[in-house]
Amino acid sequence: MQNRSWNMSGLLAAVLCAGMLAATARDAHAAINVGITPATATVQAGSEFDVFLDITSAGSAFNGFSVVLSYNPAVLTLLPTVPSSLQEGCLMTGGCSAACGNTFHEFIAAGDSIAVNDYLFCNQITLSAPGHLYRLRFRAPVTAQTTSISIRRATFYNAGLLVNPVNTANTTIQIPQSLGVGDDIAALRTLRVEPNPAFGRLQLVLEDGKSGLAQIDIMDLQGRVVRQWGPVWLGPHARVEWNGIDSAGKQAAGGLYLARIQRGTQIQTSHFVLLR
Repeated sequence: MQNRSWNMSGLLAAVLCAGMLAATARDAHAAINVGITPATATVQAGSEFDVFLDITSAGSAFNGFSVVLSYNPAVLTLLPTVPSSLQEGCLMTGGCSAACGNTFHEFIAAGDSIAVNDYLFCNQITLSAPGHLYRLRFRAPVTAQTTSISIRRATFYNAGLLVNPVNTANTTIQIPQSLGVGDDIAALRTLRVEPNPAFGRLQLVLEDGKSGLAQIDIMDLQGRVVRQWGPVWLGPHARVEWNGIDSAGKQAAGGLYLARIQRGTQIQTSHFVLLR
């Protein structure tokens, strides 16, 4: 009896110890790292530009989030997409994840605040890899400014339970001073697409005289990268040809796209229509 009692006590102690270790493992979550990207961007006066709410590195799994962002509406003009569901990133839509594309999505903008609530309605699907959660478009002022877009609050959930910790990162937007009226007009047209609309083959044309390494992306309105080059060297007044074939070797569907070229901290964008 004594041996049996000792064995039962030892077994109970082992079970409790295992439970404590399992609880400790559950509590030791990897952080969710969410940030507004790019971290620093230089945009031309009066131009439209996109920023992304991104999971910047792999971390704990989640299937929904609630985020409040803030910006200065006296400097930046928010340009919501209609319908607002087109602002959802490829992690939520399934463009770069296993998500089923069925979400509960809410977008509210008032004053200096933007609130986004987005939850997956996908059975046993969670997210943890880096990628786009959300996309926002703004118009820059016509005068030189330095401003920021910040994450005021970020809450993540997995099956209704809070996921912690959450690390956040903001972005700084720089609008440089133009030298004159002529320069202002040229700055607004430093990247163009021709022809636009295009039947399958087009060129991205840089109208400035700068050169340097560049990252080039063709993106759809859900923030998914359709085709990507880079880093590549672009000289003054460079032209980059795209034959309408995506990264998988297939013809990209007809629709509205965003061409995006980043050289250092400078980002240039232009929208175009691809016809099929």
